[in-house]
Amino acid sequence: MTPENCNADASVWPVELQNNDYFFRLGNGNAEDNNSAHFFSLRKINIDFKDKDNFYPVRDISIKAHQYTIAKFDCDEFRIDTLKYISNDFAHIFGNAIREITQSIGKKNFFTFGEVYDTESKISQYVGRNTQDVNGIIGVDAALDFPLFYLLPKVINGLLPPSQIASVFSNRKESQKNFLSSRAEAGRYFVSFIDSHDQYQRFYTPGFQEQVEIAIGALITLQGISCIYYGTEQGLSGSGGMDNVREALWEKPNAFDTTNPIYVEMKEIITLHSNEVAHRYGRQYFREISGDGIEYKIPNYKGGVLSLAIKKFLLS
Repeated sequence: MTPENCNADASVWPVELQNNDYFFRLGNGNAEDNNSAHFFSLRKINIDFKDKDNFYPVRDISIKAHQYTIAKFDCDEFRIDTLKYISNDFAHIFGNAIREITQSIGKKNFFTFGEVYDTESKISQYVGRNTQDVNGIIGVDAALDFPLFYLLPKVINGLLPPSQIASVFSNRKESQKNFLSSRAEAGRYFVSFIDSHDQYQRFYTPGFQEQVEIAIGALITLQGISCIYYGTEQGLSGSGGMDNVREALWEKPNAFDTTNPIYVEMKEIITLHSNEVAHRYGRQYFREISGDGIEYKIPNYKGGVLSLAIKKFLLS
């Protein structure tokens, strides 16, 4: 069916994408196993399509559309969904194109981070030196820290021992030793979180306010770029499915309550983090503690204490 015969809501926009060659149209499937199939309800675009002149029109259209979005809405960052389902080649080109346009209009710190819902080894393909190809093109800035997310909420809830969190960072140091040139880079390339729109319940459970405050504190003080899902700071607690964790917030009266106890606690932790240089630039390591005054170790039992130490570096 041509766009002329379609209902406006059933057609493809912008008009530049109204070309059958730009889509796969081969049914549903797992995007990682079958690159020519749709990702379930998401219509998969053929981002690597080449025309007769050996150009990539879909890539160009996508980049221009996102450049227009920046100009139209003055946004400061992009979260790139399902980054691992597009070719590394285009991930590099897209990240570099966005960086070029934002710097040209004065946005020196525009941030791009991708969702790589996978293991440490998979994420390592998108961060550090792997974000630069042989032509010197730099890709996106960072990736969501799923290895930490898989464990941190359970540690905060007392379902896993604190040693599991220490293991995340020790495993990262080992698995990415060829991709990260320093500890500081690891902090720049990972965006940490405790809940998101893709989960079936929010972290916060009414009556357990201290747990969500501890979780927010852990995000802000642990190595990485902390990301608080909207509404967590206001005590939203939906559960049961993805729709339940995507509660509308903006049209509610006093939606952003700056007196909410969770918000107040978060603000205090952020202020401390901002004012203490060591928290932003120091070296993180896990403190061994003792319950009996004799044996010292990182607690390997549920409900143990997660203790951090940050070594300050001074320039002279």
